[in-house]
Amino acid sequence: MGRIRSDALRMGLACGLTWIASAAPAAARHYATPEFSRAESRPKTLAVLPPRAEFVKAKVVMSEEMVKECEALEAAALDRIGVLLQEKGYTVRPLPPGTVNADPDLRELIFRVNERYEEEWQRFVRKPGRIREGRYNLGEDPVEIADHLGVDGILVPRVVAVAPSKGVKTLSIILGGYAQGYVRLDLSVVSGETGDLEAFYFTTVTAGMKGLTKNPDRIMEKAAGSALRRYPEVNETLPYEESTEGRETAEEEVDEEEVLEELEVLLGPEEEKENKE
Repeated sequence: MGRIRSDALRMGLACGLTWIASAAPAAARHYATPEFSRAESRPKTLAVLPPRAEFVKAKVVMSEEMVKECEALEAAALDRIGVLLQEKGYTVRPLPPGTVNADPDLRELIFRVNERYEEEWQRFVRKPGRIREGRYNLGEDPVEIADHLGVDGILVPRVVAVAPSKGVKTLSIILGGYAQGYVRLDLSVVSGETGDLEAFYFTTVTAGMKGLTKNPDRIMEKAAGSALRRYPEVNETLPYEESTEGRETAEEEVDEEEVLEELEVLLGPEEEKENKE
């Protein structure tokens, strides 16, 4: 589908990546609406949108310089997500870029969903607890995609590979340690009836740049397995309390001024000036 993004999408991406690159790797977590947990609104047939992978180093997005590496991570993620969900009993329709590009209507719908998703993403990565309240919605486009493909919902995957900067590596060597990079996998489940964000599963796993670039299948197998470990079986009903695991620690919110400062660094002088105006 290419890596073309509108200015709005780029802004949302930068904000989301700022949060991810600034945060330390954490264990897998998930947030879901009560209806999702009780299998009332949980989609049983899912279209998995083409994943988008990004490489970040020293808070600089390097994806344009590492297109092949991004594509390899995306393909590996799409494969593993589909396999794991099928093992849990779901009917899954993975959408590789070739399939999407062959259908102009679908391609346009997915482009618009990605636009809207980035707008919402920069909000719910900072305040994911509000997902339980049904605060986030991606509009009518997910509904149209679901109708177009004959599925109950869509799953939007994001992959972010974060490499330690040279300064961090040097400091770790001086201190006798080893600076590891990591990969974060975000999985958002969107209702095909309402466009509501029903659930958000994510994880971070350690990964060196060599592993990310040379063995993406193994890395994504580990990441997808971690992210989906607590994803319910197709007919499983969960007590709502079970879906709030880690609530006390997972409700952390990022200081908005700090996020904006980091965003200005990512956007560069020109965009920073425009934002201040």
